[in-house]
Amino acid sequence: MFVDRENITSSINVKRNFPINIKEEEKYLFINEIRRSFDGSYKIDEKNCWIFGQNIFSIKKVSLFKNETFFGYPSLKKIIKETTKNLLKIRKFKKISSGVWITDNKSNIYFHWFCDVLQKIVLIENLENKKLLIPEKFLKDQFIVETLRLLNVNFLTIDENTLYFVKDLTIMGETAPTGNYNPEILKSLQQKFFDLNLGETDSSKENKYWILRDNDKRQIENSDEIYQILKSYGFDFIYFEKLSILDKIKILNNTSYLGGIFGSGLTNMLFLKNGANLIEIRNENDDMNNAFFSMASALDLNYFYFISKFEGNKKIKIFLDPKKFDIFLANIGLVKS
Repeated sequence: MFVDRENITSSINVKRNFPINIKEEEKYLFINEIRRSFDGSYKIDEKNCWIFGQNIFSIKKVSLFKNETFFGYPSLKKIIKETTKNLLKIRKFKKISSGVWITDNKSNIYFHWFCDVLQKIVLIENLENKKLLIPEKFLKDQFIVETLRLLNVNFLTIDENTLYFVKDLTIMGETAPTGNYNPEILKSLQQKFFDLNLGETDSSKENKYWILRDNDKRQIENSDEIYQILKSYGFDFIYFEKLSILDKIKILNNTSYLGGIFGSGLTNMLFLKNGANLIEIRNENDDMNNAFFSMASALDLNYFYFISKFEGNKKIKIFLDPKKFDIFLANIGLVKS
């Protein structure tokens, strides 16, 4: 049955510039992202819905709202499997008068939480009076709990063993397809974090940080050599997973260069100030994964890229040519200390 959507933003056209260090023969890596058009954001106001786990079901509409609760384009088999699994967990029943839904089944991934989920709260009117419904499995991740509290979001935990009947439910649709952004919305989310009371910060310092991660599945084979080159250009190394959100904001507010291998750590560019610089190590011939190029563009950051070959599946090995990498850093304006 037809689901009635209410548009809350207009459709947009996005124009992005090529990376600052673009080479003519490598434009094909980015060309599909230079001009994009997106539908506006929307919400669905539903009466008398049932919620179990990550599923929402309307008997009247005979709808599972798969576009709003499942990431991407899931197969029918996956939808049936996940829905059945959630149904089998039910042990209790509760009624809720009203609530707002903003998550899908991938929302506990760091990138998706910041770039897909949190942007939706910018569009919720009178947020302080609304109650977001958050599945309990997501609240096992500290960054989710921390951001909800920092942004003063009123939320109710949805237990996975409980069937909920919700009289009035608002379901928020995507602000843009995953890996793309409505710049105005993304910057509004960024400003919410910048408006937090950070305490004293040393604005005279402009740090350079290279992202590392314990047990990272993407590893630089000749890391000792590459890290020495980065140190010679004044880079320090940062493990974001060991920091609170507030600490990340404080550090990145005074950061002029942030770099790392393609991965969720680059999501933290959200906390860089306008005009800062982002460096991404990309897989050669990869013209599909442009989420961080697009994000840097939406945030008005200077985006630079360095290409290498990623080998492997579960454990990815990366070799960076030391000479080329040294020249690359010098060519983008960095000076050895």
